[in-house]
Amino acid sequence: MPVLTTSEPEVEKLEKRVEKTKPVNPFHTTVLMATDFTPASERAFSFALGLARRYGAELEIVHALPLENIGIRSMVPVPHEMDTRRLEADRNMIRAAKDAKAAGVSSEMIMERGRASDVIADVARSYDVDVLVVGTHGRSGFKKLALGSVAEAVLRMVECPVLTVGENVPLPANGVPEFHTILFATDFGPASLKAWPYALAMAKEYGAKLVLLHIVPPIGVVESAPFAYEPAMYAADQLAEMREAARVKGLEQLKKMIPANVKLAHEPIILASTEFAAEGILHAAKTHKADMIVMGASPSRFAHAAAHDPWTVCHTILAEAKCPVLTVAGMEAKKN
Repeated sequence: MPVLTTSEPEVEKLEKRVEKTKPVNPFHTTVLMATDFTPASERAFSFALGLARRYGAELEIVHALPLENIGIRSMVPVPHEMDTRRLEADRNMIRAAKDAKAAGVSSEMIMERGRASDVIADVARSYDVDVLVVGTHGRSGFKKLALGSVAEAVLRMVECPVLTVGENVPLPANGVPEFHTILFATDFGPASLKAWPYALAMAKEYGAKLVLLHIVPPIGVVESAPFAYEPAMYAADQLAEMREAARVKGLEQLKKMIPANVKLAHEPIILASTEFAAEGILHAAKTHKADMIVMGASPSRFAHAAAHDPWTVCHTILAEAKCPVLTVAGMEAKKN
């Protein structure tokens, strides 16, 4: 793909958006926690509970029951007292409600039958939640292709921010999540610009250091460039110059994103690098010891199919990040 920089009209639009940027009050009403009662969900529950307690929000806990519990002979639903999965889910939900109450958080339990991603997305829309918290397994490559990812499908289906907690994320100390460094990764597209106020708000709320990162793709398509038929060394030099120009332009745009009227506890760190997006974001998160990554996620009419692609940037970050990842869709998400 060609190495592109944002055009002047787009820069002007960016500047106007930044002028209007204000930190949002992100999770003040409702936090939705999606659970399947696995260790991955239990890990995410600690973060959902911590956010609800921090912001004084209501905690909704949703669990999707499978559709296959149908009587083979009568083709009618299995009676409740014989539905072992439902009974086990009831017990787990009661335990979750007790944990929430012990933490001083008001909660509501929701169970519905259907495909997990559809149930979660429908509940998120119905309750107009502020944030959805979901745990995910760190699967990659062909394992991901076979198993799919509920978490990744959901984040492309809902309009609210989604906080994904992977298996590489350590449990918060004393059960209370704290965010000392927040990494905001942007390509200046609609999704990342919509995510920006959340990064800003979280940095203010937690007094966190804010790291802004823009990745310039390292590969260009020389066929469309004027030097396509020039010697290889000349083409390589031109590509290097283009990438460096894009990197410098990215730094300038990042600096313009910080509103002058917003006071942060720390001076923001501005970064732009030339590498593959997923690797660059994960590297920056490790280098700066990020406690959260905030980024945009493009919504999709085919979210379930997209979630089975093991080589997407979003999937790689969700699977390998050692901190929670907050993703925000850039436009109205489509119901599958």
